[in-house]
Amino acid sequence: AAMAKDPRASLAILFVLGIVRIPAINDAGHVAGEVIQQNLACRRTAMNLRFRCGILCIQVGNRTRELHLRRSRGKITDHRQVWWILVYSGSPPKTDAFLGGFGEKIGGWAIGDLDLRGGRIDSQGELGNDIAVELKLKGMLHELGHGLKLPHIGPLRVDNAGNTLMGPTHINFRKVVPKREERVYLSEAEAAILSLNPVFRGAPDPAKPLPTVNVQNLQANVNRNTKTLVVTGKLVSNSRAVYALVADESEARPGEYWTKTYVGKVTAQGEFEVIVTEPAESNGTLRTWFLFENGDDTGDGKKRSRESGIATAYKFQSKTWTFRSP
Repeated sequence: AAMAKDPRASLAILFVLGIVRIPAINDAGHVAGEVIQQNLACRRTAMNLRFRCGILCIQVGNRTRELHLRRSRGKITDHRQVWWILVYSGSPPKTDAFLGGFGEKIGGWAIGDLDLRGGRIDSQGELGNDIAVELKLKGMLHELGHGLKLPHIGPLRVDNAGNTLMGPTHINFRKVVPKREERVYLSEAEAAILSLNPVFRGAPDPAKPLPTVNVQNLQANVNRNTKTLVVTGKLVSNSRAVYALVADESEARPGEYWTKTYVGKVTAQGEFEVIVTEPAESNGTLRTWFLFENGDDTGDGKKRSRESGIATAYKFQSKTWTFRSP
């Protein structure tokens, strides 16, 4: 059923799709998957990466009848798509193929190793249990997250839910959190981004210019009573924004994968407030960007994701934070 040497591959990937659980955004829609057989895109990927192995290509989402019919006839370039490409090079894998991202023209893509070694996976288990770690299931889903426009987002202590899907690897997480922790979860910021992705809304994703962004009266202030940072402002745009995101690029982070990211709603008038609940006692930069109802995300109208965010630098001194205006 797929371009894999091992016939168990197609069963394995259907199983993996079945255990993707995103409880935080159950009302946002669904993820649909198709195993694409002998597709030219798969062959090109195999040649470009020089893998002498089987390739599984899975096209995710956008299952309207019109698009489904077009794809079934081999015309899959009418809108940007999201591809999940699993590379089978033997068990254990002979490659280290874990990459993911989003391209302005091609859409989302993710590559991961498919390991078909024996073992029973509990669909109700955690992504940090022994068999899931051995098969690198979190890595596979992490890269798919990049294909769905998710940046690296670290866990929050207040969530008390373990590591985030877009956070550090199991090994690096356990170097910082020595307690044995198997849980992996979607943070509120991760869920917000996914909830507006066209894949989850069952909508097409045509290439188009990013929304315009004009932020008025952007401010960051300290709430001394709660020891939190409060980012407020008003967005003026030609597109409706649903959420504002603020990433805390603290110099105290163990690494970029640990970037704590916070979310707040944008009113119909464009006003927003985002509360940074766990600021580190160090210098750093807050980056503010926006999620729009059509699935776009930008902070400057030119780039996407956190790198497009409006930067507000801060210093920690005399037991408090001071800000430098963007």
